[in-house]
Amino acid sequence: MKKHPLLIIAAIAAGFFLLSCEKNEGLIWDFTPIEFQIRATDHSGKDLLDSQTEGNIVGDGFRVLYDDNYFYLSDNAIELNATRYYMPNLYGTKITKGEMGYVLKLGEFDGQKNCDITDIVVEWSDGSTDTFSFSNEVTWRKNKPKIKRHFYHNDKMVETSAISIVK
Repeated sequence: MKKHPLLIIAAIAAGFFLLSCEKNEGLIWDFTPIEFQIRATDHSGKDLLDSQTEGNIVGDGFRVLYDDNYFYLSDNAIELNATRYYMPNLYGTKITKGEMGYVLKLGEFDGQKNCDITDIVVEWSDGSTDTFSFSNEVTWRKNKPKIKRHFYHNDKMVETSAISIVK
């Protein structure tokens, strides 16, 4: 006889658990920021983002145009916000060194904002330019976000925001 009240309490607790999971009430969604990661080499494989490489393309004259503002290389550390909600930090442009060499990072752009094709124009120090673009569409279905992102390099669609170019 004593087993029945325990089973009833367990069934009620399980019901509350299952019902609370379905509604997604109070759920906070984190959206990954949009960031381009660009590698640049010459035809012989030399890293053109390395300032020590002869003929590099990130010397004087290098800048990035986005939203009518120019950004220049930044070596400032990104200060993350002291919150559980991750907010994108528009740092503009910076170069980092990894296992594969130097990478130019452009961003971060808000991943939850709907936008048509947005252009970021890189003006290299050799006088050439490259345009990196993205579009972002966030829709909601059954309280869950659906994200469609497209990336472009010089008006050609590419699969990802990690792009390697040869100059």
